[in-house]
Amino acid sequence: MATVRMYRGHWVADYYDANQRRRIERPEGHFEKAKQELHAARVLLADRVAEVADGLVHEGRGTFDDVAKRWLKSKVRIRPSTRRSYEQLVVCYLIPYFGDRKLRLIQVTDIERFRAELGIPDSIREAFVARQLKAKPGLAEARAKQRANHVKLGRRSINKALTVLSMIFNYAMRNQWLMRNPAEYVDHARDERPLEQRPLDMDVLTPEEIAALRDAEFPPLIATGSSAPTTIDC
Repeated sequence: MATVRMYRGHWVADYYDANQRRRIERPEGHFEKAKQELHAARVLLADRVAEVADGLVHEGRGTFDDVAKRWLKSKVRIRPSTRRSYEQLVVCYLIPYFGDRKLRLIQVTDIERFRAELGIPDSIREAFVARQLKAKPGLAEARAKQRANHVKLGRRSINKALTVLSMIFNYAMRNQWLMRNPAEYVDHARDERPLEQRPLDMDVLTPEEIAALRDAEFPPLIATGSSAPTTIDC
């Protein structure tokens, strides 16, 4: 993993280049204090990691589109339903919005803008229209656009997309393509509706289920004809 560390009495940048060869590089110049050399080593490391990321772009591994697809392929120990959920968020929302951008150039403000557009941004709307036309060849383009105008991305979907986005950035960090995860600095969208108007995210028991649960915990008392009070050991 790329890091700054002490090596032979000097602060150095320790990283792997685009060919996965380990490099230990000392910043150039004369430093009067160790703190100055430490700062220079950090700047050097950031530059080298960025250069490695640029090199990966030429191999097709620098854009969000490619990294997101690689991340999906890496998820080999998840349930099919979870995979479908991830794929839907990546293919329908994240790739249309961030797809052709260099991963390392995506900033916190870009993600905040994505979160703020709670409707459907143009790039996602166009992708929706394209999928509709491909799935239904006889569908008129005007009709597909009309359907796209009625599609809205809710807060829950936005927040799920932000979670998946953060997971993709963490995957890139583990592969040393990035040094930080900008999605970690973006708050999830808040539901401004009153509590009683928000949808519940849990299963609610029916009255019949509540009665069955109550009877299972406290069986009905059976009269025995005795006047002595009946006790229940809890």
